[in-house]
Amino acid sequence: MTEEQIINQISRCFARLRSEANLSQASLAKKIGIDQAKLSRIENGEFYTPYDAEKYLEALGTPNAARFKKFLSSSWTHLEIPDFWNPQYDSLIYAEEIARKITDFLARYKISSPLRTYLSKGHEQLLAISKYLCSENHNIAFLGSIGIGKSTAISYLFNLLITGSDTATSERLKPILETGAGGTTICEVQIVDSDNYGINIIPYGDDEFNNIISDFCKVFWSRYCKNENYKKRDTISQSKEIERAIRNMAKLTVQRTKNERGKSRFDPIEELVSNSSSEDEFKVKILSRINLQGRNTTNIVFDKNPSKNPTTWLAEKFNEINNGRADEMPMPKIMSLQVPKFNTIFNISANHKYNISVIDTKGIDEIIVRSDIDSQIKSERTIIVFCVRFNEASGKPTKEMIDHIKNDLGISVENGKFGLLVLPHSGEALQVKDDLGNMAYDVQEGYEIKTDQINDAVSDKIPIYFYNAFEDDPKATIAQLKKQIGDFRENYADKINELALTMDYAMDNAEEVAYLQALEQLTKKLSFFLKGNSKLLPRMGDIFQDVNRVFYSAHPSTLWASTRRRGLYENLNICYVISNSATSDANKRFDKWFNRFQGEINALKADESLTVAEKYINDIEIFTKDMKIKFLEAVSNCGTEIYCEKVTSTHMWHDCASEWGQGSGFKVRVLNHIEKWFKEHAELQNELDELIERFWDELVITSISKMIERHSGAQQAH
Repeated sequence: MTEEQIINQISRCFARLRSEANLSQASLAKKIGIDQAKLSRIENGEFYTPYDAEKYLEALGTPNAARFKKFLSSSWTHLEIPDFWNPQYDSLIYAEEIARKITDFLARYKISSPLRTYLSKGHEQLLAISKYLCSENHNIAFLGSIGIGKSTAISYLFNLLITGSDTATSERLKPILETGAGGTTICEVQIVDSDNYGINIIPYGDDEFNNIISDFCKVFWSRYCKNENYKKRDTISQSKEIERAIRNMAKLTVQRTKNERGKSRFDPIEELVSNSSSEDEFKVKILSRINLQGRNTTNIVFDKNPSKNPTTWLAEKFNEINNGRADEMPMPKIMSLQVPKFNTIFNISANHKYNISVIDTKGIDEIIVRSDIDSQIKSERTIIVFCVRFNEASGKPTKEMIDHIKNDLGISVENGKFGLLVLPHSGEALQVKDDLGNMAYDVQEGYEIKTDQINDAVSDKIPIYFYNAFEDDPKATIAQLKKQIGDFRENYADKINELALTMDYAMDNAEEVAYLQALEQLTKKLSFFLKGNSKLLPRMGDIFQDVNRVFYSAHPSTLWASTRRRGLYENLNICYVISNSATSDANKRFDKWFNRFQGEINALKADESLTVAEKYINDIEIFTKDMKIKFLEAVSNCGTEIYCEKVTSTHMWHDCASEWGQGSGFKVRVLNHIEKWFKEHAELQNELDELIERFWDELVITSISKMIERHSGAQQAH
């Protein structure tokens, strides 16, 4: 390390090391033989000499002090210098050592091009995985159906509660987040650590917001317009949280009164419709009342007024923004709550904590194939926690989500990426029966029985947590979440250790004849397999079947909104459904082929004559899985490329949108139009299949063959 880097590390770690040794500044200064003021300057990085640093660490006399002394003398020429307290520090040290060894090996020896390529690629992979582990920033995204208590659980789990004198007489602290029976939160909410309380929003874009307002106006124009054409119509509505926000933004809330003659209800929107000559005029009036030009504030910060409770302020402002009552702010698409010391919840030792952002996603309403949900699942830095009701934990919601992640997205759920959070209501755990028909004798046994039921229903090994926000101690669940993050990171550490070991082995045995002979035999067997299994299996379904399934499962309001946007609605996007259908089908076909390939790989591993090449066999297996990812990405893109422009530019959507208002059966009529379009454009399915087969040959069969050829070339060069 340079002197500047050493001073930076000292200022971050010396005081922690002293605290770990249970020594005060005064006692340690006396032990070293310097005054306390100088020791303070050393800890703050204001004064440094190698001698003083060494004396400081020797005086501490702890194992970590000895490790830190070695850390300061280490050379980090390939990797970013990690935090000394990083839980995967040992793996990162190993990665730096092997990365340096590879560089020296390639510079010192004249080796064949294939082996040089192999080591260079391993070097790149080591750096990429290590870069991931050097950062300790992660997200925890909570997913779940509307109305299951997800936001309530998040509030009590992470202490997002109104505290202080405002709640002194309350038996139970109230959440900062709005909670209810579903349909309460208007958008995705992120909770992040910050120096001060505040809220930052990302608003909807102009086109997105214009579509939302158009839907709002269409709903109420058709509801209150006296035109005879609107007498018979399907009941179409927006989500209640969106409607509530627009009403507040436009100052058009329903007025309810009660007098001696009973209750009355006045909706000012009805009057506004009556005074408008057209739907367009009505929309102009709504937009005028909202005054978007005046809503340009996207960030607010608590002013630290001593007379105001900051958590009360945060709850009030969240409520205002969430309900459209913040006159200076636009409608949020994403809301970020800034909470001081939020990450102290994620301490993993006395000296260290993860830097975590918690994400409360919008509730899932029937359709799990949603781009915002999938973006969280695909994010490498995001841990997924799927929330589910106690009585549904081993049923359809859990199975559908796991199936979507594994089969549609091709992502494993067994590496710490995915966890299941079961949200029981009071008394539910005591109603569970064991195999003998006996009721659980306490809540903990109820949880254990339910865990067994989930494990019986789901074959994948996933962490399962239980949390009743009104009865359970959150510490146990927080500890389980931290373990899940740790397991997820350890999966990357294992990759580093395995890859580093593989690279080290390759360098130490590069000239062994046995290794080259094994490669020759391995090459022949794999080449023979690929020649006999080069064709992609036939398609298992057609695009329209999946479109029909997803669109039919949508709420009429969602389907209606999608038809008005030519199928490009964020909650029901036909291009995304088509792309997902093509990818899901290709994934299933790949997996059937890979099962045969895996059988060949397992036979090679069992062959004792190939033991010296086992690392390379593992590399081929990993490489094939990597090609699967590239293949599925290509399929996803070509599904969109072939269909999207044509299916969204057709007049069909006008016909579909015109079906609402024609009585019951709106869904069936819309899907008839869509089916007709797909039948008239059957050539697109053939075009897609041809392109998928081309990608299969290029990205899978040809890529694996070239990898085998490269290693065969390495043998011949030797």
